[in-house]
Order: sequence, then C-alpha cells, then structure tokens
Amino acid sequence: MSNQKFRLSASHFYDDANFPRGFNRCGEFTRVQAELLTLYGLNMQALAAGMLLAENEEEQHFINVVQGIEVANTLIEITWMKYLSLITTPKRFFSLSGERNLNKQPQTKQNSEY
Repeated sequence: MSNQKFRLSASHFYDDANFPRGFNRCGEFTRVQAELLTLYGLNMQALAAGMLLAENEEEQHFINVVQGIEVANTLIEITWMKYLSLITTPKRFFSLSGERNLNKQPQTKQNSEY
C-alpha cells in the first residue's frame, strides 16, 4: 500500500490546541510524519470520525486500524495512531523540587528580633 492512494486533504491540517507551535516544531514527529499530518490530516480526521466514506482499500484499512480491527502497517496509519496517542495521553510532569505539594505556600518564620 502506498500513500498515493490516500486522498489529499482540501486544505492543511493544524491542531493549535495540542500543538501550538506546529507538528514540525513540537519534537514528537519526524519531518515526514509532520508533513503527512499537515497534508492528509483533515481527511484522516474525517475518516476516523465517520464523516467521510472510504473510496479505496487503503482508506478502508485506515478506518479499520482506527477502530482497532487491524494493525497499522503504512506510514499514514502509524502517524495517525501516534497523533491520537499523543493527544489522548496526559503529559507527565517531573519536578526536581523536593516539595511534593506544589500548591502549598512556603512557610516563613516570624522572628521577633527584627
């Protein structure tokens, strides 16, 4: 299966809510994956949501992959599944601080010597 059979989107796909600096600059996608998301993302999103019907075998296989029926084996399918994983999985935050509760205000000692 080649990416040639997958329909190109009418306009570019951007996800400013999850990737405000763009797919190229977020550090999660390769250049090829970022370009695939930009060029094919609207159609991939519409196919996954059921708003667009599949026109060929590759698009039907993409729908089956998104539904969990089949395994992703093309770059478009792998890229979309990676995108879905990134937007649905909460980001982990690691702190180098010794404080466990970051909302707690630091306590100051009141010294009567001043």
